[in-house]
Amino acid sequence: TNIIRPLLSIITSIDYDHQSILGETLEEIAREKAGIIKKGVPVVVGKKAALKPILEKGEKVYLAGESNISIAREALKHIPFDSDEAGLRKSPPCRYERRGDILFDVAHNPAGFTYLFEKIKRDFPGKKIHVLLGMSKDKQVEKSAEIIRSYADRIVLIQAEHPRLIPTEDLLERIPDAHILNFKEAYAEARAQKALTVVTGSFYIMSTIQPLRTSPSLQ
Repeated sequence: TNIIRPLLSIITSIDYDHQSILGETLEEIAREKAGIIKKGVPVVVGKKAALKPILEKGEKVYLAGESNISIAREALKHIPFDSDEAGLRKSPPCRYERRGDILFDVAHNPAGFTYLFEKIKRDFPGKKIHVLLGMSKDKQVEKSAEIIRSYADRIVLIQAEHPRLIPTEDLLERIPDAHILNFKEAYAEARAQKALTVVTGSFYIMSTIQPLRTSPSLQ
């Protein structure tokens, strides 16, 4: 982003993530994110990114809503060629992707989990929620677990083979009220209790369960 001059810059949200690289406060993180803003280049800023370091650096700032779709819709207004919103009607994989009674979402920080479970609460009122969780080593595990357990009826840790993920046994030490099961066991348990199964916590856990996610039995 430092060696190109874009037609448009977009900053979707600012929250506590990658602090070892970006900084410990939201203002420090916003200042780093603002590095993509170039002189004279318009910038679309999501509601969660409308912080002082960004708003002060941008010369042509266009504020958008909170969701990625609303941000993308605003961005389409400021690119210098014809476009339409056909792509916005397609959902990317593992982003609130529902297959049968399983929901796949790559939320991986406190803000993401809050947004995810508030949406689930609206879409599935009164439904039991079983969370199948895996998390990367650089994430806020305890804070995330605090948010998840405030919505979930059960948390199950799923072993996934990726070096960036916290080993299941280590994750259990940090989330001691969770349980360890394989995917099929956890899913069977959730079905028996008529619960919504929510697979979440990391992009990396999704690659491990990919064959199960695309199984015809879950369509």
